[in-house]
Amino acid sequence: AASIATELEAGKGALFEAVKSGKGDDQIKNLADQEGSLTSRMLALQAQTFSKLWALLNNDQKSKVDASMYGYIEGFLSNARETVPPVSVGEPPGR
Repeated sequence: AASIATELEAGKGALFEAVKSGKGDDQIKNLADQEGSLTSRMLALQAQTFSKLWALLNNDQKSKVDASMYGYIEGFLSNARETVPPVSVGEPPGR
């Protein structure tokens, strides 16, 4: 996972540099596609790892993981709704 994370970070930098330097749409899309492929690999690795962990847990432990995961997600979503100001369509941010 560490090597994928390193590639993701480098790719993100390359993508932003391509945008800032005015590279063509094809080159930007190619870099974005590479980032998408790396993200997919990372998600698959995380899911495979979680699957192996899940198989080791008993039913009580699985229930606790479920409760903590859903609580975390709900907390994250609640915080996101509270901290993101609405943006009016057609107006630049900050107006």
